[in-house]
Amino acid sequence: METEFNQILIKVAQKLKSKPWKKVYLVPFGPAVLSMQIKLLVYRILYIETIDFLYAGHGVYYDLDINLRVIAAES
Repeated sequence: METEFNQILIKVAQKLKSKPWKKVYLVPFGPAVLSMQIKLLVYRILYIETIDFLYAGHGVYYDLDINLRVIAAES
C-alpha cells in the first residue's frame, strides 16, 4: 500500500511543481489517508491551504476554505 501511495504522491508533487498555483481544490475520495497526504503535500510544496469540496448529498457540494494558520494563531 505504501508503495502505491508514494507513486501517487510523486505524480501529485510533479504536477504541483509544474507551474505556479494560486488555488488548489481538493475533492477527497478513496482512502481518507491518501486525501490527507495530498492536502499536506500541497501545503508543503506551495505553502497554501487547499480548498476542500464536501459532498452533502443530493447533488449538493460545499467548498471549505478554512485558513488553518489563522485558527492556529488565534487559539
